[in-house]
Amino acid sequence: MNGYIGGQNNGQFYPNIQASTYAKFTRLDNIINPSERFVFLDEDPIGINDGIYWIADPLPTATTFIDYPASYHNNSCGLSFADGHSETHRWTDKRTMTHNGADPNTGTDVRWLISKTSE
Repeated sequence: MNGYIGGQNNGQFYPNIQASTYAKFTRLDNIINPSERFVFLDEDPIGINDGIYWIADPLPTATTFIDYPASYHNNSCGLSFADGHSETHRWTDKRTMTHNGADPNTGTDVRWLISKTSE
């Protein structure tokens, strides 16, 4: 689950998310652009560690993925969005699929996922 939507632990956001400059949404009715904000996505099984998905702060400070999205659906990942629609997104950067970092300045995958995480 997108750590910036819900993402709470005993009423507090996880420390890394709390420190982030992203908007944090605790209620569905306060999500900015719900058709552009994913709630759930397939996370790569290697990285499942805490039940939330989070990504580094927005550009230009983001340098890579924190948790990697899945790519086992023909190099794609399934996402569901706050407005109720879902989609499959195909990754284009091989670094996304090999967990080898992804520079947001050259990696369209990081840029795309950051744009769907929060404001």
